[in-house]
Amino acid sequence: MERVLAGRNTLAVMPTGAGKSLCYQLPALALPGTCVVVSPLIALMHDQLRAATAIGISAATLTSVDT
Repeated sequence: MERVLAGRNTLAVMPTGAGKSLCYQLPALALPGTCVVVSPLIALMHDQLRAATAIGISAATLTSVDT
């Protein structure tokens, strides 16, 4: 989190339940610009998209099931 908030490129590989979502959600709100998240978990991305847009955060997904 410190690296990301400091503007440094960061690659983090973390197990389930380790707080990965927070590692991009907080900086995406705190820093200017666009946050791009690459994830193989389509259902999770859609769940997080619904949650983000429900509280007014501009978000989108691009997956193999989006039309």
